[in-house]
Amino acid sequence: MGAFDLLMEGLERRGIDIERPTERDAVLDLVGGILGLADRTWMLVAPTPKGKIPVGVIGERSVDTPAGKWIEPHVTWFPWASPRNKVETILKYLQVRRFEVPMLIIANRKVEPFFRRMKGFGVLAGPFRLPGDPSIHFWGSR
Repeated sequence: MGAFDLLMEGLERRGIDIERPTERDAVLDLVGGILGLADRTWMLVAPTPKGKIPVGVIGERSVDTPAGKWIEPHVTWFPWASPRNKVETILKYLQVRRFEVPMLIIANRKVEPFFRRMKGFGVLAGPFRLPGDPSIHFWGSR
């Protein structure tokens, strides 16, 4: 089963009627926006009592720097993603990707506790602050 099929199945399980234009368009706009900006995408899938459902999408953008190639992952969570879904799926993603390519995560202070938790699991380093703007934090792969 492909990622799009998983997404559609997950939406149906959550009671979102993809036949209704307003709901279908909202989902397609969300996913299309992520896919249009990303060099590579990942579907975050979590187990539930009803089976596996998609809980978010990660779009990775490649960045060439003098130090080499890095990626900037950007995640979009679906409304039904639980806090546990978020921690478990991001942890799996970071555990795999951090060995494949260096990454740089840009985040605001609002989500700092989440990334501090990931740092506690040993998959991120940081936070590093942007000079002149303490509201923006950078996190890097270990």
